[in-house]
This record gives sequence, structure tokens and C-alpha cells, in this order.
Amino acid sequence: MAGVEYRRTVGNQAGVVTIDNQVRSLVPEVPYAEAIAAEARLRELDDDRIWIRLGRSKPSSQEVQKLIGKEPKSWSDYQQAATKYMTNGEAQKALAMLDRVVELAPGELHPLMLRAQLRAVDGDATGAIADAARYLQKHPKDASMRQLHALLSLQAGNAATALADAKALEPVENASAQIARGQILNQLGQSADAIKAFKAALAIENDPLTHVMIAETLPASDVKGRRAALDSSSRSIRSTRRPSSAWRRSQCNWAIWRALRRCSTRRS
Repeated sequence: MAGVEYRRTVGNQAGVVTIDNQVRSLVPEVPYAEAIAAEARLRELDDDRIWIRLGRSKPSSQEVQKLIGKEPKSWSDYQQAATKYMTNGEAQKALAMLDRVVELAPGELHPLMLRAQLRAVDGDATGAIADAARYLQKHPKDASMRQLHALLSLQAGNAATALADAKALEPVENASAQIARGQILNQLGQSADAIKAFKAALAIENDPLTHVMIAETLPASDVKGRRAALDSSSRSIRSTRRPSSAWRRSQCNWAIWRALRRCSTRRS
């Protein structure tokens, strides 16, 4: 076996067509026996998962100045740029700006939260987990960050950390925290406990989406239970003039969760 180059030149001179073929070796020949012996290893390499991460696009100072209308000097200037880049759908540039914000103002937590979410969607699980953990040190009851931290930890094979995140939300007396706890437990395969968490959320705030989550968590064989949960959701919608705060927050959490799941599936 060998790598070869094959070249064919076709000419036409005075009505006479000539064809010239040339073959040359590009690499030393590999004995057949060695090639067969390497087959198993080559098949192992074929099964390996490889990620290629492109370098982050870092906007120039002039580009940022044009974007925000002034020369960026403070962390708030860079955060303004990050927000505009996110609005424009330029996540990589937004991440670069948030890196600068965190560098200039390490005590500011909102940029840290934004960077954790963007890093997660970008596939930087290690960075996102670190940002989320750092944020949770100051805001341990934040449901969105707990849920993000739990999902990424679970994807990294750390179920114990995800379970700890769920337990940290148990004493938090607001519907969004209990919804997030239920979703974490559901991903851990603890359906019964997940339903208890969803019902705890309903005891605080009766939002329609939580009933739907219960229906989706129940086994497919429990047709009666799933139908009852969906009927409860319909009644809740009819009795609610406008979406509750838990509804809005849980929709946001749900959207983040699904986006991360899709991201994980694409990178698998």
C-alpha cells in the first residue's frame, strides 16, 4: 500500500492527439502485513469523537467604537457591546466582549451569568460550569443557573453534582425553583420525585406549563393521569388572564434547557 499521484496530460498537435500518463509515489510503501495489523487500530480511531473549535472572533476597538458610538473604556461599555452583538446574533463576538467585562469587573455577576449561558450553547461546557458555579456562590437560589449547572454536569457524567443542584433548590419557596428542580430530577430519571417538585410548584403558583410537564413526566401507560394533567392545564389557561411570573420564567428555563439539549445532540 502506498500514496500515489496519477497525472494524465492530453495534447493535440497538428491533429495528432497524444496522452501521457505519469505515476509517482508520494509516501513510502507500507507492507501489506503491516496494513492488515493496523486495521483494528484504524477502526478504533474511526469511532473516536473529535471536536474542532474555531478561534473566537475578537472585535477590534474600532469596530466596538462604531457599534456603541464611543470608545470602549469601562466594563459597562463592553457589556453594552456584548448586548448589541447578542441582539445581532453574533454570539462569538458577544463572548469576546463578555470576557473583557469579566476581566475588568470580576465582581459583576450578571455578565458572568450571560457568559455561562453563551458558553454552554457554544459547547464550552467546562467554562460554562465554572461560570455557573462562581455565580451560584453569590446567588445559590437562582433557578436558571442551578438548572444550567445541573444539565452541564450531567452531560459531563457527574450525576452527583446534578442531584446536589436539585437538592439545593428544594427549600426555595418559589415556583420557578421547584420547576427547575423537577426538570433536573426528570433528567436524572427520578420521575416520581420530579412530579412531587412540579406539584410543589403548583401549590405556589398554578401555571399551565407545569401541568404539561407533569403529563410528560408520567409514563406513557398512565393515560388517565396524563389526560388529567392536560385537562388541569387547560383549566389553568382559561382561568388565567395573563401569563404568571412562574410561567414566563419556566418558559425561559425550558427554552434554555431545550437549546442545550439540541446543542449536545449536534456535537455528539
